[in-house]
Amino acid sequence: MKKLLLIVMLAIPATSFAGWSAGYMDIDGDVGGVTAEYGFSDEGPWDFSVGALIGTKDFGECSGGICLVIELDPSIFARTTYAVNDNFFIRANVVRFEFTAAAAGFGSFAFESGSETELGLGAGFNMGQVSLALDRFDGVNTLSVAYNF
Repeated sequence: MKKLLLIVMLAIPATSFAGWSAGYMDIDGDVGGVTAEYGFSDEGPWDFSVGALIGTKDFGECSGGICLVIELDPSIFARTTYAVNDNFFIRANVVRFEFTAAAAGFGSFAFESGSETELGLGAGFNMGQVSLALDRFDGVNTLSVAYNF
């Protein structure tokens, strides 16, 4: 279903998505998701944007008879970006990561949902309509690629 949403978003003509970007965010190589973001500024070096992150890649590991699964639930984020020039930018982020974790082993099962708000700083490059960025949150790195409509 999540992949279908991305296909539908990319199939609609780009002119109807002015100010929007769609991409993928990978969190420490363990979990990741599809992003949809809307930017509010058209002129000047500053841009403010808000978006949503929908988890598509879950983390799962089993060791010593205990299995753990972490799933990224739909999350929201806000960013302010400063364009140093046409190709390089720096940004500050606030993300409310929503997650579900489950663990099982030795006849027991534990399930928990939660959220955590993180502040982060990042930098990236624009290559035409494609952006590549690395952001650092409290102990977590994210790598993002986005197509800017």
